[in-house]
Amino acid sequence: MRIFVSSAREGLEAHRDAVIKAIRANDDVVSMEDFTASARPPLDVCLSRLQEEADLLALILGPRYGSISPTGLSFTDEEYRLAVRLGVGVLPFCAGNLSDAIPQNNDASSTEKYRRLLADVGAKHTWSTFSGAEELATAVASAISGYKADHGDLGWRVRPAVGWEEYFREQLNEDRSLNHCGALIGRDDELNRLKEFVDGPKRVGILYGPSGSGKSRLMLELAKAPPSGWEFLFIRDGAAWSDHAVRALPAKKCVLVADDAGRRSDLGGLFDLL
Repeated sequence: MRIFVSSAREGLEAHRDAVIKAIRANDDVVSMEDFTASARPPLDVCLSRLQEEADLLALILGPRYGSISPTGLSFTDEEYRLAVRLGVGVLPFCAGNLSDAIPQNNDASSTEKYRRLLADVGAKHTWSTFSGAEELATAVASAISGYKADHGDLGWRVRPAVGWEEYFREQLNEDRSLNHCGALIGRDDELNRLKEFVDGPKRVGILYGPSGSGKSRLMLELAKAPPSGWEFLFIRDGAAWSDHAVRALPAKKCVLVADDAGRRSDLGGLFDLL
């Protein structure tokens, strides 16, 4: 479980130290303080460590835009934009009264770029504000804990179970001759029975039928409009289920779907979990 700490260092030295200490109480940290000497340019080192190691980005926005990279953007700006492209989770933290502090601590060019970064972050995420180092450290630790509860434990570059959008990505491509993009007609009875099972007391259900009869499509439709409070996760093809894999599940009510279950050899692990 690795958290990448991204911020300008100047003016935030004590804040970074407090955040790194708080994260290390439960997780690993990827930060500039631990980078070793390298023949590669600093930006390449930062971005490669983010891409190869980070599960989550703690983005700390203080008064200064930060050191400018060869691209013309700050290192923090580049790290944030890479995290978004990679789909790495971002937890942003913003110093109080930042709108007033930015022009006082940056030249005109950096002020413009910094305001653009803030607009991008604000459009995609909800940030927490902070004033002191300890307040920030507490906020970071709390946000990481909340992220784990919502998304499952960190440290999973390839999760064993995913949502319907990812699991059925190829089948939802309209350019494919055979796809799941059309309306599902005439299966209301089956969908209602599945919903009754999900909200009922039983823990294991088997949906059976010949190949091509629409079992997977029924589960897709149910996952797209699930009974209240439930989240559907589909176990990846080829992903071996284990006791350790339960840490990748969110802390909420889940329905785990083993599609083509007759071909799986790890159903015992699923039953043990239940």
